[in-house]
Amino acid sequence: MSDHVKKTDLIIVGCGLIAMEYVSIAKDLGKTVQVFGRGIKSAENFTEKTNLEVCLTPVSTYYTNSKVPKQAIVAVNVDSLKNVTVQLIKIGVKYILVEKPGGLNSKEIKEINDLAKKYKTKVFIAYNRRFFSSVIELKKRIKKEGLLSVKFDFTEWAQRIEEVQKNKLILENWFLANTTHVIDLAFS
Repeated sequence: MSDHVKKTDLIIVGCGLIAMEYVSIAKDLGKTVQVFGRGIKSAENFTEKTNLEVCLTPVSTYYTNSKVPKQAIVAVNVDSLKNVTVQLIKIGVKYILVEKPGGLNSKEIKEINDLAKKYKTKVFIAYNRRFFSSVIELKKRIKKEGLLSVKFDFTEWAQRIEEVQKNKLILENWFLANTTHVIDLAFS
């Protein structure tokens, strides 16, 4: 794992599957990326699959005496979204894409919003499904033909959610943590 500060276009915090997808996209766009993670095992797995070193130093410590990139992506567990986003805002990142739902609850999301305004930072929540080609086509058809109703079906039964190995706070906020992407898609 590397802790050497290097010039980079984009910070990605998190080294799970979603972060791997973002790295792939960033590479396709010709962006240089610095990835931050917490766990040695996940960092090793990430490096093995992407050929990118993961820095295990906290992002706020890493950029203490060097130029901070303008852009970052936060792809960590739901219960860490707020803290990581706040760190990035405070060190001077100006454009941040945060994985959905942006925070553990509405209080955390409001805190991020208030801090972003104070630091003049643009924070976006990654409701990426809006941009699927199928959704863009559907929007065109709705504009042309109209829309009469929307029906939501959630197939996650309570007993299955109880078995999920997640932090208690995430489970208590399961609707926000796991289903707002469906609601966002319908209303966008």
